[in-house]
Amino acid sequence: MNSFHKIFFVGVVILSIALGSRFNDTSGANGILPTSIVISAADEKPPVKDPSPDEIVQQSAPNNSTTPNSIKVEEQPDASKNQNDNSKTILDNSALLKADQSSERDAFRRTGSAQAPDIQAQAAIVADLKTGQTYFESNQNLRWPTASLTKLMTAIMVLKNMDLSKPVKIGDTLSGDGEASSSASFFKPGDAYSGNDVLNTMLVISKNEAAEAFANAYGRDDFIAGLNKLAGELGMNLTNFSDPSGLSVSNQSTIADFQKLAMDVYQNYPKILEITRKKSVTVTELNSKKRTTLLNINIFAGASGFVGGKTGYTDEADGNLLSIFSYENRPVLVIVLGTADRFGETSRLLQWFKDNFK
Repeated sequence: MNSFHKIFFVGVVILSIALGSRFNDTSGANGILPTSIVISAADEKPPVKDPSPDEIVQQSAPNNSTTPNSIKVEEQPDASKNQNDNSKTILDNSALLKADQSSERDAFRRTGSAQAPDIQAQAAIVADLKTGQTYFESNQNLRWPTASLTKLMTAIMVLKNMDLSKPVKIGDTLSGDGEASSSASFFKPGDAYSGNDVLNTMLVISKNEAAEAFANAYGRDDFIAGLNKLAGELGMNLTNFSDPSGLSVSNQSTIADFQKLAMDVYQNYPKILEITRKKSVTVTELNSKKRTTLLNINIFAGASGFVGGKTGYTDEADGNLLSIFSYENRPVLVIVLGTADRFGETSRLLQWFKDNFK
């Protein structure tokens, strides 16, 4: 580097130092940055998202009870989920129904010697739904008109295949209800209700038109075929359904087949039990917005220890009743078919069981 270049370089350095000192003095005096920095939304770090209820897994206590509060139903399912899967709830009963593999003995031990009470039912059973063990039965393979016990299978068909958030129209032909109270007359041809309200009406006051409304909305022939397909899948080989309500005498089943149906309802469809144990429900007609409160025709509804079940009555069947009770934190099934005293005989069978088995 020659002398000229050296002198030029030194001059540039001195000039740079002088300008830098002036800049620092100015910015310090005015407190103003020379330029502002703008961070766009795209550059900004996204805020931490609060987890949604579906992303939070809460550890619940072991579900070892079938009391009315032990089965909780999700009232407003996430709309992003499959609307057709209406069977599952926040809590299910799978843990309660798993058989105890560590013991060869039955869950209940006989502690009394009393004989089962005399009853007039054409067929009956008392069984533990956890193990399937039967403690009393009569005429287990006698085919008998199902009456409105049919609606349990209808409810399963609906929950598996239909969107309960959609309105369901009541048909033009209204049939009689063999066991419904006078409050059942509120349905009118052309009325529309949510699927949930129609399901409540069918199970709480056993409204035949509710069952028919579901079948018509789905396609009646296909719906009835679906009922019989479901029965076959459950091994209900002596069961036949010819309508969705049970009004026809050709709807027939047996105590043994109903035990299989009760197991499926208890294990997979707690929503059915949650509805059937309510003392009342309120439904809303969608066009008029009229609200109607319906009282459950099952006298066990709302009682302590009653898990759920279904009534049934026609002239040909007489009184039918399928009931699940909680006893010693286990589900006990009592079914009676063909009796004029279905509630009384169910109560006597349950009390006999409690007095003689622990």
